[in-house]
Amino acid sequence: MCNGKVSFQLRNIKKHGFILVEVVVGTGIGLMMILFLHTLLMKSSQLNAQSKCKIEAHYLVQQIIERVKADPRRYDVGTYEIPIKEDWTMVITILEGSSTPVASYPIAVTLYIEGNPYLSFVSIIAKEKI
Repeated sequence: MCNGKVSFQLRNIKKHGFILVEVVVGTGIGLMMILFLHTLLMKSSQLNAQSKCKIEAHYLVQQIIERVKADPRRYDVGTYEIPIKEDWTMVITILEGSSTPVASYPIAVTLYIEGNPYLSFVSIIAKEKI
């Protein structure tokens, strides 16, 4: 009689222990899935912010080059530093060009974000000699 009770209790403990293991494993798998989805979402939002920053930087640099090309008399040979945003600075460098009546000047535009060069464009502008 005693053996029957002990064997029933052992069977009961094994049954509850197995259920406990299933719960722990299921919870672990669930937490891993949540962690994976969270990491995926964070990476996606980071890539989205980086591409937005790149698009804005390209637009700003292109606008500056077009502005210099549209009115080249406003800008002489030299370097100009233009603050854009809190951590964004644009440096325009216009180098000495050819000495013909219509000179071509190389222009370099570099965008610095937090003091580091982020984007550079080089172009040539034509400017009449005065």
